[in-house]
Amino acid sequence: MEEKKKRPAIPENVKRELWIKSGGRCEFRGCNKYLYKDGVTKQPRNLANIAHIVSWTPTGPRGNQNSEKLATDISNLMLTCSEHNNLIDDPRYVEMYPVELLQQYKREHEERIYRVTGMGQEYGVRIIKMFSKIQGQVSIIGDKAVSEAIMPYYPLESDIIIDLTQVEDVTSAQKQIERAVDLHIKSNSNEESYSVFIMAKIPYACYLGYALGNKVKSVSHQFFRDTQDWKWRDGEFGHFYVSKPK
Repeated sequence: MEEKKKRPAIPENVKRELWIKSGGRCEFRGCNKYLYKDGVTKQPRNLANIAHIVSWTPTGPRGNQNSEKLATDISNLMLTCSEHNNLIDDPRYVEMYPVELLQQYKREHEERIYRVTGMGQEYGVRIIKMFSKIQGQVSIIGDKAVSEAIMPYYPLESDIIIDLTQVEDVTSAQKQIERAVDLHIKSNSNEESYSVFIMAKIPYACYLGYALGNKVKSVSHQFFRDTQDWKWRDGEFGHFYVSKPK
């Protein structure tokens, strides 16, 4: 009986390089799961799979005559979570993930990690989140959506939160906004830059803009309901026009 071939061992230096290039995150497009922490216990744990783009055997998923040569080549390896490792090799779906597409996933992910980790401190911005009840409801401003909206900048460690959910009138809201701005922003001698995200009543939002003034380096972001995100888009304001009286 023919002995079953074993998957070639991937050298430790190749593993280390792949972990560094991937940032320890799943390289499947849209996943980005951090692979060295348990999602429930938060304890350190290696959850990564090293997936082959071209299978290490010619008869495997996307395998070909070069399979053996590519078995331990870093250009042919992706760091993935177990879910997406199984997905791309599943016989039912393997045709949906050809070599060229997986190579594109890997290239995009590793270029993004290289670019983001190469940013200097000047790319750090402080996030201001302000929210209140709107028609009795409170909307959440998610951290992931914020991080995506401010790219290529990155959020500094602690956010400035202005919680107006218990405020019932404009005067009380103004006082709370003023306290937050005086405490966290105007007293800051480091002259930080700010990105502002608001899910609050319009008068509250207007007053925050007034309180910040034109001396604070800040950029405001709008929530777009059609795409459910905060990303500004080119040409978004083509529907505005100026009408001058005769």
